[in-house]
Amino acid sequence: MNDLSEMYSDDSYDSSIIYSNRAIEFAKNLIQSQSVISREIVFTIKSQLAKAYSSLGEVERRRGSYKESAKHFMEGLKINEELNDEVGMAKAYCDMGNINRMMEHSNENSLYYFRKSLELRITLKDKKEIGRLYNNIGGVYIDIGRIDSALYYLKKSLHIKYEIQDVNGLAKSLNNLAVLYSDLNSDSSIAYYNKALSAVEKTNDKYSMSGILNGLGGEYINRGNFKLAIHYLDSSLAIARNIHSIYFQQMNYFTYTDLYEKKGDYKEALKYSRLYSLYRDSMLNEDDQKAIAEMQSKYESEKKDYQISKLRHEELLHQSQLSRQRIIQVVIIAGTLILILSGTIIFYLYKRRRDANSRKKEAEFNSMVTDVEMKALRAQMNPHFIFNSLRSINEYIQSHKTILASEYLIQFSKLMRAILENSRQKEIVLSKEVEVLELYMHLESQRMEHPFSYSIEIDPEIDPENTLIPPMLLQPIVENSIWHGLAPRNKPGKIIIRVKKQNETIQCEVEDNGIGREVSSIPNNGLKAESHGLKITAERLAIIEQIKKIETNLKFRDLNGDNNFTGLNVTFTLPFEEAV
Repeated sequence: MNDLSEMYSDDSYDSSIIYSNRAIEFAKNLIQSQSVISREIVFTIKSQLAKAYSSLGEVERRRGSYKESAKHFMEGLKINEELNDEVGMAKAYCDMGNINRMMEHSNENSLYYFRKSLELRITLKDKKEIGRLYNNIGGVYIDIGRIDSALYYLKKSLHIKYEIQDVNGLAKSLNNLAVLYSDLNSDSSIAYYNKALSAVEKTNDKYSMSGILNGLGGEYINRGNFKLAIHYLDSSLAIARNIHSIYFQQMNYFTYTDLYEKKGDYKEALKYSRLYSLYRDSMLNEDDQKAIAEMQSKYESEKKDYQISKLRHEELLHQSQLSRQRIIQVVIIAGTLILILSGTIIFYLYKRRRDANSRKKEAEFNSMVTDVEMKALRAQMNPHFIFNSLRSINEYIQSHKTILASEYLIQFSKLMRAILENSRQKEIVLSKEVEVLELYMHLESQRMEHPFSYSIEIDPEIDPENTLIPPMLLQPIVENSIWHGLAPRNKPGKIIIRVKKQNETIQCEVEDNGIGREVSSIPNNGLKAESHGLKITAERLAIIEQIKKIETNLKFRDLNGDNNFTGLNVTFTLPFEEAV
């Protein structure tokens, strides 16, 4: 959620705020649930909580809600200092420097926080952030009129950003240089603004783009080119409104006021002057500045009190521990030796017994799997089916239907070969299973006095060429439908096979319009004594449940039909797995 908040921070402040608040709520709930034991996990969660406060504060700063921004930045700073997280503290100090820069008479506080952040970033050897902080410090020196110092830091920032190819940071440094040269009434200002604009257009930083366009508008006002000034100011204001930046909206209203005063249009100048005052007051009035200053002062005071209290507590604890350590040391050593010896013996005996039981269970389970797989293969190679198929071929030959006999023989051999090949695999792709079913049903239908129709329906969300299932699971159910459902019907019937995707599972379904279970005397669990294939299928599904940890839910459901034919619907569930 923090990543989503950061993704939207440049152009969708409302979305960024939503994701930051969700991240804060989620982290707080995790901490309060007391389900987190590991210190490393607690550190990670709190670090993410601090990051969420920082993101929320930055968005509020860009929107111009400085009081809310300061409150969130302070929360992030408290957490990072509690964790002693150098990366987090460096970020938090930079945040506090940014918010102080927006307040009147707080330039020294801003420099204080930027320098603390810079010390940590130098220790961490984080070039990108070092360049950013040089730019921030240079910006503060512009604000207080120390041009030489500003130029020094901005050039250092620019050098780093060119070196590491930080396009977004480069735009900010070029913008600050443009502001500096504008204050010096230098013709270089427009050139730097244009360089900054060219750089920021390669990024998604709408906030910086609005500021650069505003600066260009101001420069063209000073040069008397009001038409071009209005073009840039209109563009800047449109972006500021789009990203809900109160700060750049009021900056544009201030610049519009200057423009119309110089044009002599005092009515328009008055309108924009009032808008500027309105937006300025909504961002940071005197009460807000006082509240922010009190928050910082209170935090620093509480921090000092906490450090003093912590030192006293640590001293008392140290003295107490020294006195107890002398008494406990001998007991610990003796007890540890006894525990190690006893634990080693117990663990050795337990491990021997556990490994023996594990090997026994594994051998039994593997034996059961092998037995069921062999039964499944024998069920597929049903001697009655083979005999009847060969008899059908013989009848075709005796009836001089050699073409039909040849076609039947080819399909029969394909089916036998596919069954033998698939039986060697634990899993096959769904398309191969479908091919076997189609061959089997086609051959069985040709042999019957009343041929039946069939269809296989695959869910569009399933790729038959890339979806894995155990082989030979559906055929016994289809065989049951043919000989216990459709054959006694004495008229053409139909079989429908459906394979559907449900979440992360596959539901397999075989449905017929035969005589149903009651007439065919199949018990309600669907496992008639003669239905050897169905028994094997149930056993295989039970094994799949153990291996895959999933409920296969083999179910038999009678269908309501007409003309005394009810039909049967058989379903079971498999895990959805794709071939690598």
